[in-house]
Amino acid sequence: MLWMRAETLVPLLKKLAANQLLSATDVVITNTISAVIANQNPDDLSLLPPLFQAWLGRELAIAGRFSEAKRVATLLQASNGDTRRHAIKILMRVATDETEFEVALALAANAIIDNEKLAVVLPLEYLLKTRKWKDFAEIDPIKVGWLSHYAFLFTGDHKIGFICRMACRKFYGNGQKAKLVDIWNELTEARKREITAFLRDVWIDDNLTMLDLDSTQAVRNERLLTLQLLLQLDEGSEQAYADEIKNLTFQETLWKGLQHINELRIFVNESAILRWAEKELAQDFERLERSELSQGAPIVADSLLRGYLLEPGAEDFLKALSREPLSEANALLVGLVERLMQRFLTDPTAGLNCYLSSRIRHGSLKGTILSPLEQGGLIGHSGTQVISNYLPALELPALRSEIELAINRFNQRVNATLDELITHRIQIRNAEHPQGAIYVSTDIKFVAPLLAELAKAATFQQFVTTCFQFYWFGLRESLLHLSRDIREEVKNSLQMEVDLLIMAVNACGEAGVSLVSTLRTLATATKSQCDIAADWFLLEKNYDQQTYNLHEAIEIAVTATRNVYRRFSAFVNFTNELEIVLPLTAYGLSVIVDCLYIVLENAWKHSGLGATNYEVKISASFDEKNNVLLLNISSPLSIDVREQLRDHRKLETLRDRFLQKKFPIELLTTEGGSGMAKLASMTRLVDTSAYPTPFDFGIESENQWGVKICIQLYPRGGAYDAYE
Repeated sequence: MLWMRAETLVPLLKKLAANQLLSATDVVITNTISAVIANQNPDDLSLLPPLFQAWLGRELAIAGRFSEAKRVATLLQASNGDTRRHAIKILMRVATDETEFEVALALAANAIIDNEKLAVVLPLEYLLKTRKWKDFAEIDPIKVGWLSHYAFLFTGDHKIGFICRMACRKFYGNGQKAKLVDIWNELTEARKREITAFLRDVWIDDNLTMLDLDSTQAVRNERLLTLQLLLQLDEGSEQAYADEIKNLTFQETLWKGLQHINELRIFVNESAILRWAEKELAQDFERLERSELSQGAPIVADSLLRGYLLEPGAEDFLKALSREPLSEANALLVGLVERLMQRFLTDPTAGLNCYLSSRIRHGSLKGTILSPLEQGGLIGHSGTQVISNYLPALELPALRSEIELAINRFNQRVNATLDELITHRIQIRNAEHPQGAIYVSTDIKFVAPLLAELAKAATFQQFVTTCFQFYWFGLRESLLHLSRDIREEVKNSLQMEVDLLIMAVNACGEAGVSLVSTLRTLATATKSQCDIAADWFLLEKNYDQQTYNLHEAIEIAVTATRNVYRRFSAFVNFTNELEIVLPLTAYGLSVIVDCLYIVLENAWKHSGLGATNYEVKISASFDEKNNVLLLNISSPLSIDVREQLRDHRKLETLRDRFLQKKFPIELLTTEGGSGMAKLASMTRLVDTSAYPTPFDFGIESENQWGVKICIQLYPRGGAYDAYE
């Protein structure tokens, strides 16, 4: 019944007492709380059970009878057990209603520092939800940030989240963090615990968006530096901080590796395009090989090349070439290049336009650029809401109307700028999108070297890979122009809209100072976001970071296995024969990681050793002549599993199924448990004259399971690709 309000509970208790349904003790309780609620002199309140004291204190606080509520809270503080938390709730409510926000925050901080679970039950939402950052701007940012972080976690209220981010901004701006080591020993134990909790729990990426940091990597580095500081300050938790530091360090590899593939904005799933080409274009390539091209005939007539070298801007070379009277070989060659390029650009599930749609146009670009304005509450809210949040003291109706109109116009124009960019400019240029900014250059300086390189292609895979390389080269110039447009035109346009809004807000005089300051801060952050988005279109930014090594592939595979199978505890020992240096593109990395992940997953699932500690040995060698990576992986088996494989002919069945000369590709979609089908498919591009058994597995000496797999690599840009 104690959840009831006074107007419901007191009459109910009186009715029960009148009908003699209460015990003598309950009658005393009823009379006491009735007297207090009626503002009469009550009996001794200490005679009330603590839960009724808590109820009474709450009711008095809600009624604005603060001194009486504090007296009840004092009684509760003297009690033993959980009822003391009710005293804190009552005192926090009173302090909040009396606008003693610093007192309320201190009460919450002192309680939560001893028991974090209290953050769920204390009235943090009541304290923070209807307030603005200015109400807390002069209070200790550590307490404000720490408590508003907890409140945001439990409520999801973005206004509370904004208070937390602004507290972090204040803490960052006043330089307190840099002084902590020097003053640490002078602080009280309670203050040390507050600061530790703030740095450990609150000083995370999501809460640092209002800091003057220019990139995601800078935010990540700020977190890393903070963890290193915590290692010095909080000696009892060194291992937890060390583990997070190692994890953050490794996240850098993931961010540049597999995660980089997932987040790469300008992206083509080349392995999928290759599979399409193998079905649709391989026969034409075989015809090309049988044609006069294979007998050394020139790819393109010398006179045509010379004409375009003298007048390179006359017309796109590839289009002109397709209209020339060509030999069968040249016609096949031009047709292959054009068809493959169209698929590269427009394949509905794997082409460039698909990823432009899913990773840029569909919310990502707009959300990235406008995120500071959205988090600041300037975009996505009506003028009325913004005025309520930032200009509550603005009373003149005419001026309020003018500012509201300016804010709504700001929203409309900012959104229109981004919509124009997304709808018309970030498109593949074609008849449907004549203003599209993205195209593959097909002038002479691009096509002539491509055709010359294609003449050297010994295999269809090399032919396709070479085309991919030149398509990227041909895209570079148009993407560079688009990047500049975002960095300059879009940025300047957004800044102009902010300036216009600032001019309008300046008419508010002193009342608008805070909003003007916020607008300037958010404008700076928005310009930084424009730079981030512009970098998506710089291929050197995307691809300079895509060179990795085998050690990284193994680390990612091991970590991925442990993330999925938390009890996987095998030690992976890597032997790099002859210390080979094998730079991998992100595509090469992903294929090798997939391969190793399957093998490690099988060790966990099928070795029979469970979570015991054992060693997985991986060795690698590289055939530079054939560009083949050879991996040998060995791991132990339990005796039971070994005997099952031998006695029940399970091993022979597996070998018969997956070690066929021509692996049936349909098994990729039907086989599920062991991943052997995928491993087998990875070897299909290997020249079997050089490697008759590119994939092999079986029981080695005693209880060791061995897997050998050859992966065909393709040199590109100083590193190696691989395709599934």
